[in-house]
Amino acid sequence: MPYKIWIILYITLCFTACNTASKVINFSERAAISGKVTHTGLIDCFAEGLSYDGGVPVYCEASAVVKTGETLLIGIDKPVPGEQLSPVFTIPVDQLKEKQIAQSKVNYILAEPFREMQKIEAFTVTPDNRFFATTAFDRIRSKPDWDSYNSIATWTQDDFSDVAYVLPIENEGVTSSKVLRSSIKNALKNEAFPDGPPYFKIEAMTALPGNRILFGVRELGESYEKFSYTFTLLEATYDMSSFGVAPAPEFRKIYAFQPEVNGRKLGISDMIYHAASNALIALTSYEGSGDEKTKDMATYIWVLPMARLERGEAPILVQDGNQPLEIAHKGEGLVMLDDNTLFIVHDEDRKESNVALAGGTVRKKPHQAVFSIVQLK
Repeated sequence: MPYKIWIILYITLCFTACNTASKVINFSERAAISGKVTHTGLIDCFAEGLSYDGGVPVYCEASAVVKTGETLLIGIDKPVPGEQLSPVFTIPVDQLKEKQIAQSKVNYILAEPFREMQKIEAFTVTPDNRFFATTAFDRIRSKPDWDSYNSIATWTQDDFSDVAYVLPIENEGVTSSKVLRSSIKNALKNEAFPDGPPYFKIEAMTALPGNRILFGVRELGESYEKFSYTFTLLEATYDMSSFGVAPAPEFRKIYAFQPEVNGRKLGISDMIYHAASNALIALTSYEGSGDEKTKDMATYIWVLPMARLERGEAPILVQDGNQPLEIAHKGEGLVMLDDNTLFIVHDEDRKESNVALAGGTVRKKPHQAVFSIVQLK
């Protein structure tokens, strides 16, 4: 009799464990999705007190993230001075449980394109493990000094030894992918801008199956001073050639949405493809006007099943109880730690943010970045 009981118990435990391990939320089947911030922390991106020539402090304006094995690759959208420093670095995933990740855990990636590209805004990895990085494409002029704001890089090696520009053009010693600007502008044509907007800003990117990449446009308008926030998605494809990997030169607009929460007009700031649900998970963020050191900021999370995207329907806003889940920081980088857990890294610009850590609230310093971990259910 005891033997039979043990056999039944063993089978029951195995059945329960297997079901628990395989339980993945299918967001495409949900009419409502909830989320909760389970952890908040700080990253010491470089040494405290780092400054540019003239004494202006360097801020860790983190804007991009992608998972690379047991590390996270994080990008900053401002240059970081120093021969052994870089705006792109890794941190170990096993450090994410900490309240503060020390600079000693940071590994700077010194590949030349990363140190040359200006305003890195997003990373992604394809199903066949090819990585891409994009800048904002938000400015250009006749002189070549702004060309580097218009760049895409790609690589496959774990040691970053093969990081290279996509469709590179060299202009007076400055390499970029600015050949793509005209196709991006053309894809953004609308009634207000029949020839394409003079100003636009890319802040999100994610890879899809079938050699497709989506780019999220956050801002559209006449200039960086006169624009509207948006959640506009452009699609491009890439293929292999003797010159490496290149997106097809034609971008096409596949989706447009104007997000707003509690009267706040929002723009997309990152996204990631959730393969198990065939859905996009996207960040939108808000930044108020006024003093840059005290202005309001907020992040909201959305889920957009591909079926909804194809029908042009609005995404699903993630809730916390009866209210939208709101994070009081400006999220700009998003990655999934598992099928239900998000890592968000925030770009606070120059704001002296108060950060609620376990055990108390602290003031973020210029050399630090804030991160949040969110559980979806």
